[in-house]
Amino acid sequence: MLGGVAHAGSSLRTTVLHVVDGDTIRVQLPGGPTAVRLIGIDAPEEHESDRLDRAARSNHRSKGTIQALGRLASEFTRRQLLGRSVSLELDVEDRDRYGRLLAYVWLDERTLFNAEIVRAGYATAYTVPPNVRYAGWFRALEREARTERRGLWSRGLAEATPRRQPAAHRHHAGAHPPRAVRISFASRAKIPEPSLPSEVSTWTAFAPLASARRTS
Repeated sequence: MLGGVAHAGSSLRTTVLHVVDGDTIRVQLPGGPTAVRLIGIDAPEEHESDRLDRAARSNHRSKGTIQALGRLASEFTRRQLLGRSVSLELDVEDRDRYGRLLAYVWLDERTLFNAEIVRAGYATAYTVPPNVRYAGWFRALEREARTERRGLWSRGLAEATPRRQPAAHRHHAGAHPPRAVRISFASRAKIPEPSLPSEVSTWTAFAPLASARRTS
């Protein structure tokens, strides 16, 4: 048992206590407040950290630019999850190297938040084996968001981001849930988007991050 979550594929209804950033939250589990890293996605860094420093150096962007993008992603997540009752679904590995619980966050039986933030353009698909249950779906949603210039992609990210060459086994993925997951988005409520500040003219700080392979 992991604070009430028994094994991969199991789910637990819980409440979101705090939104750390676009892809990390804290929830109330039977064992106490627990940090949860959303599986399969990555949002720009918002807080000061070694990872933010590395991102700024490697991508030749200011930390302030990256953090401005991170705040938009965090706002999107906060509006949808803070104080809300959600269900957590695990995959093969249940913890990352920082001790955070790794989970898919379901708003209800129809809506997977991990997918919705990528669909809306506030996070990219980020695959770390062996937790790959919805990886193909998330990659397809990212392509869809890029093409339709949603969220942060609307500020010229498509032109600034190097195109990734998908592996041969990925070309069948579509922007819909895997057949085994019976989810319909036809009746879901529209998720409001956070406003984009005028000083953020482009999302190019996130472009290199979208194609990088990292360990967190």
